[in-house]
Amino acid sequence: MVAFLATLATTVITAVLVWYFSKYKNEVVHKTLNGAIVYRMNKAPLYFFIGFGVVGMFLCFVAFLRITDKGEMTDLIIGLVFTFFLSFVIFCSYSFDKHKTIIREGSIEVISYFGKSNVISWNAIEKIKFNASIGELIISSDKKQKVKINYFTVGFNIIVNTIQEKTGLNI
Repeated sequence: MVAFLATLATTVITAVLVWYFSKYKNEVVHKTLNGAIVYRMNKAPLYFFIGFGVVGMFLCFVAFLRITDKGEMTDLIIGLVFTFFLSFVIFCSYSFDKHKTIIREGSIEVISYFGKSNVISWNAIEKIKFNASIGELIISSDKKQKVKINYFTVGFNIIVNTIQEKTGLNI
């Protein structure tokens, strides 16, 4: 019975989080930059991941205070796990704002979390595929270039409609 309730709670929590994260896919929240439309990621996953990291750091701190029979190895392990969660929070807060999708008159550009830019012109697009398991729209060109747009991008449906309109391809 406990396993059933845990599975039910996990399923409900996951469904609520996915619903909330994808809530803004029809929003028209974007900035115009030199005639280009810039779409950014929804902030909800960022807050969720930062909260996850903060809770992890808090649990490491509590474990450090609660464990009475500490040795050098225990301190090292707790310190490493704390450092992992701290690095996770820093990475999320630093890189999340870098991810954006820019739609121009002649091309689409996606800048990844690491700042890497991929540009494909509308004429070069051969294939559009949506991978539901990871929530990404994958656009492939004739030169084997790929652009991936995350499902949690604010205005995702508008981006998809624009791509279909410009290329004539269906997903």
